[in-house]
Amino acid sequence: MIWLLACFQPPGDPDDADATRYEGPTELDWVEDDCDPDKDTWSFTVRTVGWTSGGLLSLSADGVVVEAHDIDSAASAEDGSWDSLKLDLDIVGDPRDAQPGKSTVWLCDAATLEAMSYRVVVYDPETGDKADCAVWGADLDWNDASGYSACDPI
Repeated sequence: MIWLLACFQPPGDPDDADATRYEGPTELDWVEDDCDPDKDTWSFTVRTVGWTSGGLLSLSADGVVVEAHDIDSAASAEDGSWDSLKLDLDIVGDPRDAQPGKSTVWLCDAATLEAMSYRVVVYDPETGDKADCAVWGADLDWNDASGYSACDPI
């Protein structure tokens, strides 16, 4: 239902609506991650300045196994000034059962949480090109691990 609201054109002069539409670049504002061992879930929220065309969240605890999950908009400002992307992942015991956008093998135990590395990219709403990206968690050479370009740490 929320995605329908994003398509809603407010009443009034369309030229006036365009005058108040955010025209700046899409940039990461903040990222939040949470792992709940009681529910066996990970949750990620990414907030941007400006709209996005989604993003890509990557996770690794060892630099060998790298998971990549699309992350989609869950809410956005009508004027294009911000976007909020959300991803929830179930934790599975067997790596063969992990599914992009649905589940992960990474546990919520202390050793895994200490070793985890994260990378998020958000895409420009017009071109689909990389607009901004960031890394956090344990140090990892993402280029060496999976061929990803460099991003600023947060």
